[in-house]
Amino acid sequence: MKFIITIFLISLTACVSLPMVSSVSEKPEGKYEYSYYNKESQVLYKVTNDDKNLHVILNTTSQASILKILKTGLTIYFDISGKKKQDVFVHYPYKLNYDLKKEDYKKDANTDPNKKNLNYFVSQIPAELIFSDHNATEHINLHDVNIDIKDSITVLHNDEIIYELIIPLSRISKKGLFSLANLSIGVVSGKFDIPTARNVGGTTARPGGISSGVGASGGMPSGSNAGNMANQPSDDIPSAAGSTGDSDLSTMGIPIEFWFKVKLVP
Repeated sequence: MKFIITIFLISLTACVSLPMVSSVSEKPEGKYEYSYYNKESQVLYKVTNDDKNLHVILNTTSQASILKILKTGLTIYFDISGKKKQDVFVHYPYKLNYDLKKEDYKKDANTDPNKKNLNYFVSQIPAELIFSDHNATEHINLHDVNIDIKDSITVLHNDEIIYELIIPLSRISKKGLFSLANLSIGVVSGKFDIPTARNVGGTTARPGGISSGVGASGGMPSGSNAGNMANQPSDDIPSAAGSTGDSDLSTMGIPIEFWFKVKLVP
């Protein structure tokens, strides 16, 4: 009987559907009016599309989320089956070598010559992203005028970033828009290794260590199992993502990770 109950619970968990996000038409006006909010990572987001491209826009003022995005990179997964398969993804930023710490950008660089502002750190991001389609991996130079995938991070007010990805629908599925009725998207970062009371000062401690969202060889990114983090509709969105308070050190060991299904504009 216990075995049957266990199987039932596993089956029930597997059947839990992802939250649905409605894409909107691609329009310049209202570009940064966000429709959805992930509370755990304090990230605002929206999805837009036309008949050729998909546009994913994220926004946050959370220091912890900004550090994880800049230092470990962000991986955007696309699964045409509506599940959480990690066969197709874009990873960016890629290989930020600067030793960025939380205190490095919080102070005003204009009044503290020892600090650099957030614009500086974003300017150090290499102009390169990884696109992978079922283990066929491309390293794409964002300065190339002929690229079809575009990715960027923009700084606002020195404590807020906007992440924007534009990807052709044909990169997600060669059959284009009408083959993406069940599309799901995953947003996943790496994480920082947080020392515990047991290993601080010991030979195995790695304070400030990093677990990236993508393998050192450019292979499959790895995230946590926290893909069911809550996604809230626009009615629950704060005035700015992350404005409710700074994240403490413990959140640095938890990757950004949330998944949702997308209803594209036909």
